[in-house]
Amino acid sequence: MAKGGRSKRTLLMVGTRKGAFLFHSDPARRAWRLDGPHLLGCIVHHLVLDPRDTRTMLMATRTGHLGPVIMRSTDRGRTWTESKQPPAFAKAPEGQTGRAVDHTFWLAPGLPSQPGVEQDRVRQHMRIYVGTEPAATLEQPIPADQKIHILQALSGGTVPP
Repeated sequence: MAKGGRSKRTLLMVGTRKGAFLFHSDPARRAWRLDGPHLLGCIVHHLVLDPRDTRTMLMATRTGHLGPVIMRSTDRGRTWTESKQPPAFAKAPEGQTGRAVDHTFWLAPGLPSQPGVEQDRVRQHMRIYVGTEPAATLEQPIPADQKIHILQALSGGTVPP
């Protein structure tokens, strides 16, 4: 039971090759309401609800013509806004072939102790290595010839119930 004696409703978020679908249930999970498709025609690789405010959703999509795109909704999926900068590797030096991001595999909202903190910063519980050197920020472009390793701590974060 939620605070105040109310039962919680369930939100099931489903990403498909034809967009995202949100399924809302009654507290007993006997009746479901379909909401969608959202971003019809986009492949949705991952969809997550930010537990810090339970209104913000992040969606990792891929379109046939634009490539990978991160979408954000602050109203539980009613409206979506495209990120200002899509995921990309640093531009290759002239005359060299650069790398391209095929799709975003996973999105993760910040820790409950860090409301509103995400853009352009490495979370404290994450360690990102470019080659064998730790990356302190996300401000510097990653050279095209470097391998990227992301290690997540096994402690420190909390998972909502």
